[in-house]
Amino acid sequence: MESKHYLYVDNPFKGNHLRKIEVEQECKVRVLSRFFHKVEECKVEHIPQRVVSRSTKSIEDLDQYRYQSEKVSSLRECVNKREHEGTDSYPLPPKIPKDSRKRPKVEKPRKSKRKTKPFLKADRCREAYKRKTLDNNWVPPRSTPPLVEKPLLQEDHFHDPWRVIVICMLLNRTKGQQAEKVLANFFKLCPNAETCMQVPKVEIQEVIKTLGLQVKRSESLQRLSREYLAGTWTYVTELHSVGKYAADAYAIFCTGKWDEVVPDDHKLNKYWNFLHSIKDTL
Repeated sequence: MESKHYLYVDNPFKGNHLRKIEVEQECKVRVLSRFFHKVEECKVEHIPQRVVSRSTKSIEDLDQYRYQSEKVSSLRECVNKREHEGTDSYPLPPKIPKDSRKRPKVEKPRKSKRKTKPFLKADRCREAYKRKTLDNNWVPPRSTPPLVEKPLLQEDHFHDPWRVIVICMLLNRTKGQQAEKVLANFFKLCPNAETCMQVPKVEIQEVIKTLGLQVKRSESLQRLSREYLAGTWTYVTELHSVGKYAADAYAIFCTGKWDEVVPDDHKLNKYWNFLHSIKDTL
């Protein structure tokens, strides 16, 4: 009666699953363990010709797995290296100097030194940011070159403080050229704060769509209009979405107390310097 032995080898296509190899002739089996360095001495005398798969129960040619014998020899070589490491036959690898182990320094991109200064609570209650009184007849002078190349958008709407604040809100994260194209249509739709509250948000979003963030901007515009008309505010900084940029523009173009503030925006700075240059004529 012909005896059959089974050799379990690693499946090269399915991770660590095992396949059963049917051996027609008698052969010795080498037992490999992934948890121990030592290996039992053995000798593989025959390479099986057919492989029976446990998963598919199909017979496949062993030509695809010829490299298995090479794998066994490489494993044997690794075991011998572990057992005889440091000898003449298997010398230790050369040591790598510590300096070469360090990773090369990668230069990080420099961050811009320009940082937005915090708008402190004490600065929000300045006299320049107070609500404009009825007897205030301040008319900002028209800017002229060379200090100001192009007039600011706020110069044409200084008569209505709500419009000045709205322009500053639309200019946030937007270039002046884009906002200028939208302002005419927006003020045609919403000429004042009362109308802005009554107009549906969808119509406002359609007008300011090219500026981006139209949903958030439309909600902020209507909330600002509601708080502006309520009349419960003393300082303009108490209104929704009014930061330092809008507050400085309000002080320069509406209340006329431009000499009490120092703006951070580069466009406002140019107009602020222009006012300083004609200070004697005001």
